[in-house]
Amino acid sequence: MVIIWCFTTNTNISKKKKKFCEIIHTEIEILKRVTYTMQDLESLFQQTQNDYNVIPDFIDQLLETEIYCLGIKNDENKIQFRIFETPEGDQAIPFFLKLDTILQDIGENIEYITINTRKLFEITQGATLILNLTSELSKVFQPEEIKTILDIDQNSIECES
Repeated sequence: MVIIWCFTTNTNISKKKKKFCEIIHTEIEILKRVTYTMQDLESLFQQTQNDYNVIPDFIDQLLETEIYCLGIKNDENKIQFRIFETPEGDQAIPFFLKLDTILQDIGENIEYITINTRKLFEITQGATLILNLTSELSKVFQPEEIKTILDIDQNSIECES
């Protein structure tokens, strides 16, 4: 845990320090909103199968989550994703909620990265993604669906501003 103290009541504080404190306060507010555990997210994912009303909550939480993708970052810090075939025969980038799923189902010697889901959705626009490829419960995200999710997310961010 990192603790950062920001005192902004001093009128002599520099503009850079004030901006830094504003950023830290914003980050703290985001962290307060992201108070769920991965287990809760998995439970919510399972609930989406029986109750479509929880899908927006699941998507909101998923977008805030660090997930696991099969792939590597090259020397230029660009991500090279592993591509798998979906049951329908499409090419897809798999991502997983838990590292244990990768280790148990694919193997311990597989290369993976962690990335925020929103960032994954943004940098892979136009690609098909599949959540929990090797699990009984998986979800294919088609390119049009990802675009819609990002558009809705962007609109909700703009409304909050």
